[in-house]
Amino acid sequence: MTRISRFKMRSEVYDKLFNLLFEVIGNRNDKDEFNKVMIDILSPVERIMIAKRIVIMYLIIKEI
Repeated sequence: MTRISRFKMRSEVYDKLFNLLFEVIGNRNDKDEFNKVMIDILSPVERIMIAKRIVIMYLIIKEI
């Protein structure tokens, strides 16, 4: 089983993570279509973990 922090993420942070995930992976015309695909493919925990990893990669690339 995947482990994540027991502390809930603020909804603003959660939205920012998934907006960035959409920009990086799902740069498509329809954000709703991308969300449906992601929901069908990944569990909620997997979506959070992937989004966090992409944010880390983005920050490393930007040297932040």
